[in-house]
Amino acid sequence: MTENSNPSDVQEEVQGEPKQGSFFPVEQDRKDAANATEHASGSKNRPRIGKKRTLGDKWRLTSLPNKIISIATVVIAFASALAFGTAVLQWLEMHDAGAQTNKIIAADERLANAMESSVKQAGKSIDATLKQFHSEQRAWLSIELGTMHWAENEPIQVPMTLTNTGKTPAKRMTGHALVEKLLLGQVPHFGQASIYMRTGIIVPNAPISSWGFKSGKPIAEQRVTDKQELLIMSKTDLADVVAGRAFAVAHGEIDYSDVFGVPHWTRFCIYNAASTALTSFTMQKAVTSCTKYNDTDEN
Repeated sequence: MTENSNPSDVQEEVQGEPKQGSFFPVEQDRKDAANATEHASGSKNRPRIGKKRTLGDKWRLTSLPNKIISIATVVIAFASALAFGTAVLQWLEMHDAGAQTNKIIAADERLANAMESSVKQAGKSIDATLKQFHSEQRAWLSIELGTMHWAENEPIQVPMTLTNTGKTPAKRMTGHALVEKLLLGQVPHFGQASIYMRTGIIVPNAPISSWGFKSGKPIAEQRVTDKQELLIMSKTDLADVVAGRAFAVAHGEIDYSDVFGVPHWTRFCIYNAASTALTSFTMQKAVTSCTKYNDTDEN
């Protein structure tokens, strides 16, 4: 205040309105104190303005419910990851167990196949042994045909000896045969025999010579089929045979069973002709068919 100032002017200046840009000292001091207090109390909890917030700053600024939610989320995520890891381990364990199971199954199948193969081989070996035993012990009927005999006004006669050369009896033997005179170019009438033989048992090594055959007609040419119709050789028939225009043939079949119940059969065929007929091309057809007819079973 100058010496020339007026006290009333001072009073007016104090009580009057403040000039533009001035402030009330008391109110301003209050605001400054509040700001200082707030700044002092929150300086440790609040980040400074102008700096990037760290995770710790963000966590301190998070409310308690959000913190609880965050912690629960982390726990759930960890539990889910743990469950997922456990599931993966279980799956791997199951996968390994499945692979091991498949290996065991494959090994069992190989073992089963090997055992099955062994059983089959053993079965084949047993069958072969039994077949060999049956072959050694079975009955074998041997047919021996004698020399043909013919005369005028008589049938052609062929003696036969039947022998069981096996080690056991032959059972339920049946047989049939046919002796016939054929012209060159004709073939035997196989399967049309008119002579029948039958017996129950033929023991080993006991030849039977009581059977023989006489010439007759094939069943298809007989008037009566339940018995043999003899073929009597005339003078002309004998002349044809001697001259090689005809020949005589005897053929038939023997059927029987062995003691093991296996059926067997033996076919036979023999012929008699003049040398001129045997060298004839026309007779070769009959010779070939007769040769092929001689056969036996393979049981």
